[in-house]
Amino acid sequence: MKYQVRPVVCDYGVFEDGELKLICNSHLNALLIKDIMEVDASMPNKTTIYNRECYDRFVNKEKTDERD
Repeated sequence: MKYQVRPVVCDYGVFEDGELKLICNSHLNALLIKDIMEVDASMPNKTTIYNRECYDRFVNKEKTDERD
């Protein structure tokens, strides 16, 4: 499965294989949801834990990327 975040009108859409699955008003939230969906899809039928450290690294990475 391929996940993407793309602009949708004035918000951001999370797409799965080109099909719109979710609309978020925050780009960062859309990227976080995309990341969680990718982790979940990579390990079917297993419990996946998205802990706070991963979230903090993700948020800090995105903020750094936005400044570049």
